[in-house]
Amino acid sequence: SSWFKLRASLAAHGGVMSPSVGLVLALAALVPVEATLPVMEVNGYYTDPNHYVTGTFAGTRMIFADDKTVTLVGSDEGELFWSLTGTVTATNPIKILIDFSPKGGPKDLEGTYSDGKLTFPDGNFWSKLSAPEGTLCNNSGGSIDGVYADPNHFKSGSFAGWRMLTIYRGNAPSDDVTLVGSDDGSTWWSVKGKVTAKDPMTVSIDFRPKGGPKALVGTYSQGKLTWPDGNAWSKQASSGTLLSACVVM
Repeated sequence: SSWFKLRASLAAHGGVMSPSVGLVLALAALVPVEATLPVMEVNGYYTDPNHYVTGTFAGTRMIFADDKTVTLVGSDEGELFWSLTGTVTATNPIKILIDFSPKGGPKDLEGTYSDGKLTFPDGNFWSKLSAPEGTLCNNSGGSIDGVYADPNHFKSGSFAGWRMLTIYRGNAPSDDVTLVGSDDGSTWWSVKGKVTAKDPMTVSIDFRPKGGPKALVGTYSQGKLTWPDGNAWSKQASSGTLLSACVVM
């Protein structure tokens, strides 16, 4: 085998790798054994046809996966947002297992990603959108859960600056905060945090996974999540649901 040939070559050179052997190994490292789709391809903003209402947040999901884990934040009716977790089980094609038990579903539901669709065993598939459908607009009411626009990154017509946040684990409220978002509209990330106070609603988010501080404190009031530097994320509604009651972004 190649391993035994390498051992023989090393032995012939007194245990020191020859330049030719080193070059072969370096070139081999550059050639994948099997071409695989990067796991990051599954990340993004999806619509579930079983719940989606065009131009609203009903039936929408944001997914972030790294090499091992999956984080999902979504909504079925566009008002209550929830989080789920899962694992990456294969990369060619990408397969993930999502634990739907916090929403009353199966513990390990397998989804297979291909060509912009995440397909489940019952034939249902979630479609990944490349751009928003509908128009975002400021929403000054409701709980902290929902979709936000970060003015430091927001670009109309794309997912740049979008964040989806919830303190629900499935159907149950908690003190855990789960957040999935994108700064540029194509690269996605997820961070987590804790609820530290409820009047006013205050959260502490660990932004280290994206190069930020460990415990950044945000305060939620009247549709805005405000940070210590003065930046304020505006909670959003969609024009499909609150056209007469919102200020279009």
